[in-house]
Amino acid sequence: MSWNTIARVDPVANACPVDGVRVSTWGMGKDGAGKRGYIAIQIGSTLAAKMGFAAEAVSVRLMMGSDNNAGKLAIVLDPTGGFQAKGKPGKGYRIAVGLRSAAQAGLATEFPGFDRAGIEVIKPENGQPRMFSFLLTRQAIAAE
Repeated sequence: MSWNTIARVDPVANACPVDGVRVSTWGMGKDGAGKRGYIAIQIGSTLAAKMGFAAEAVSVRLMMGSDNNAGKLAIVLDPTGGFQAKGKPGKGYRIAVGLRSAAQAGLATEFPGFDRAGIEVIKPENGQPRMFSFLLTRQAIAAE
């Protein structure tokens, strides 16, 4: 009987762009109630600082674009928002979106992860809160 050595390959760094986001699925599987898991949106440290994230938990609102913004997801600084961006100033943040919320918003519940770098904060106008948006991949948008 012969044996072949398995080469050790270091994992690819899982770093979020400092001026952007990384979107991926986590904890996917099934339990007694059906699918479980969530979509993770990591926000880079520079982008988070430009948004004004200064606490370990920041309330945000997520919005799906339509018309001219179709295919985009926006993250809006909103003290009454339904989601929490958790992290540490200078280190980046993470938002977890449950699969039910994702499906209701028109997001796919399974897709390859992706990064978006070079995102700019949209300047607030007329009392609007700070926000940024980014283009989703085709796989991240649920087929109708």
